[in-house]
Amino acid sequence: MIKGIISSKNQVTIPLEVRSALRLKVGDQLEWNIVGQSVTVARAKPDIEAALREAQTPQNIQALQDWTGGDTLRFLREMRDGDPLEQDQ
Repeated sequence: MIKGIISSKNQVTIPLEVRSALRLKVGDQLEWNIVGQSVTVARAKPDIEAALREAQTPQNIQALQDWTGGDTLRFLREMRDGDPLEQDQ
C-alpha cells in the first residue's frame, strides 16, 4: 500500500509509484471518484473535441502534436478503442 500525508495546506504529493503507473506529467488532470469511504484516482480523459477545435489552424497543429505526445493518430486510436492503461490491468 502506498501512503501519502496531507500538508497544512491540504495538499498531497502524488507518490512516484502512482505518477509512474498512471504515466502522469506536469499539467495532467486527475479524476477523483468517491465511493463510500474509499477514493480512486485516475488520469482524466482529455477533451478531444476542444483540442480538435483549437487545431483547425496551421499554427495550432504543433499544439495538438504536443498535447497528444507527438503521435496524434495513435492517441486518437487509443481514445476510440479504450484506454490501454485500463486494458493492461
